[in-house]
Amino acid sequence: MPHEVETMFWVGRHAPWHGLGVNVAEAPTAQDALRAAGLEWEVRSLPVYIRQPGSSEYTEVPGWRANVRDSDWSTLGIVSEGYSVVQPFEAFDFLDQVVGSGDVRYETAGSLFRGRKIWILARMTEGAKDVLGDPLAPYVLFTNSYDGSSAVRCLTTPVRVVCNNTLNMALGNYQRIWSIRHVGNISGKVRDAQDALGMAHHYLDALQEDAEVLQQKKVDEEAWRHIVTQLIPEPPDATERVEMRIYNERVALEDLINAPDLQRFRGTGWAAINAVSDWVAHAPPRRATETWRDRRMELVTEGAPMLDQAHDLIMAL
Repeated sequence: MPHEVETMFWVGRHAPWHGLGVNVAEAPTAQDALRAAGLEWEVRSLPVYIRQPGSSEYTEVPGWRANVRDSDWSTLGIVSEGYSVVQPFEAFDFLDQVVGSGDVRYETAGSLFRGRKIWILARMTEGAKDVLGDPLAPYVLFTNSYDGSSAVRCLTTPVRVVCNNTLNMALGNYQRIWSIRHVGNISGKVRDAQDALGMAHHYLDALQEDAEVLQQKKVDEEAWRHIVTQLIPEPPDATERVEMRIYNERVALEDLINAPDLQRFRGTGWAAINAVSDWVAHAPPRRATETWRDRRMELVTEGAPMLDQAHDLIMAL
């Protein structure tokens, strides 16, 4: 399929990505979310065999295993024999324990790339912050791959409720991403994940403090244009066509600071950083590849370099 979403569910009125998946009124429990997301399958670790040309016999490949999904017996990846499988149901159980059972509301979950990657996005029912009169909701994202391409990852992602934009910025020593390799038993890592993520609250506290500093930063029209120019640079050998594209992108980003929801912050660094966040989340891609929406999900949830760059530029004013 041109999109890379295999199965998914979402809660709410607006379908994410391509309008795919199942819309549900709510998925209050891990088991309900697992079923709605189409993740009621398990991964089997099986030996890998090869057959020499001209021979009818198969030889096992030492040191390697095949991760095979039991629902359709498709091969999700070839991994080393030390790889420890984290089943989809274990992912939900783990997230329940990390956040605290009863304190999480599953918003969306599913599989990508024909099952090679799964994700779970949950909203914490406690810990929301009112930042400069702007409500921020704490979310936790869990991702895992079965092809060996990535570790198990758990991260906090604050969402500005009024416009559904994320504010994932590097804030000093406040860690919001935790990951482990596929080695050992994940259930024994719950406390480590809780400590690293700080139950999402410490990061939101830091973001609140950061927002107050950003509000004090004066960003007039000239400073904003300079920031936009730095964020969308023009290469020295740009063709006329590239120059026009960059000009249009700069104009579009500049205009985002005039959004109605940012008018009470106009002229401040807080308005500027939110305009960049809006650009990261919603700007059209330069090239509409088949997987650009899936890449957009990663930028929105895991953080975009442009947002960190904008933060540095504003703080330097």
